[in-house]
Amino acid sequence: MMCWMSDNEMHRGFLELPNGTPMLSGDIAAKVGRPNTSVQRCLDEMERLGIFSKDERGCVYSRRMARDTHISSVRREAAKARHDTEKRAASGRFCSDFAPAKQDFAPPKPHAKGMQKPTVTASVPVSASVPVLQPQPAVAAAPIRHEYPLTLAVIREHDAAADHLFCLKLAHAIAGVIPDGWPPGKVEKALSDPIIARACRESYATPGRNGKHGAGLLLSTVPRIVIGGKTNYV
Repeated sequence: MMCWMSDNEMHRGFLELPNGTPMLSGDIAAKVGRPNTSVQRCLDEMERLGIFSKDERGCVYSRRMARDTHISSVRREAAKARHDTEKRAASGRFCSDFAPAKQDFAPPKPHAKGMQKPTVTASVPVSASVPVLQPQPAVAAAPIRHEYPLTLAVIREHDAAADHLFCLKLAHAIAGVIPDGWPPGKVEKALSDPIIARACRESYATPGRNGKHGAGLLLSTVPRIVIGGKTNYV
């Protein structure tokens, strides 16, 4: 069972069939070649001992594997955001737009023998002095919630297999595109459950490519709707 949970690419840590529905005792019995009653008895005993947990769908999942998968996803998004920040800093996007004008000097004329070499000096006007960049206050970390009941309800109207882990992934996708310098209150509103649920409804209302509107399209459209949509979300 642990191997099947680990091989679940859609929801790692959850005991599901390839189509995303929970795996029942009959499915397990067919895989291991044992009677259904024997498999059900083993499942009841493991559940009594708290070896595994079940979600609201009744799907068996490993708490440790699901938690490690979530932590890995959060760290991957953080590493991507840090890489994007370093890339913008290297390109000069975080620097001031002010650039001191280059001073073009004509090459010195050849001096006659015995004459003193002229000294060339350049005066830079006070207005052209380079301004001192003041340190910017650190931006507070994006307040990611742990539960998004409204968002999950909207998504499940179109995808019954969706779970709270996908809602967290959607929130982290929005946090990854929030512009630098947003005040904490605006960031918190952009990551709130009602705003994300509203953006999901708008995304579902827009026809997707080939008529399909899956998880990948939500992850790409909802952040754009929340951050830069025509409707005043935040």
